[in-house]
Amino acid sequence: MDLSSAAQWAEIVGLITILGAAIYSWFQIKELKKARQSAAALSLSELFQSPEFAAGLSIVSY
Repeated sequence: MDLSSAAQWAEIVGLITILGAAIYSWFQIKELKKARQSAAALSLSELFQSPEFAAGLSIVSY
């Protein structure tokens, strides 16, 4: 194997590595978005269950 073919193989391996990292990052970002939405929903449900919110809602509804 000469230096030129070794360099070509190194470029191919580098390209595969970069593509793998991009795909992995895409999945990580998707999971992060799901976790953030879940945390926001939990925070919102906790806000709706607070006594202050219930008192304010009863004042507004009359």
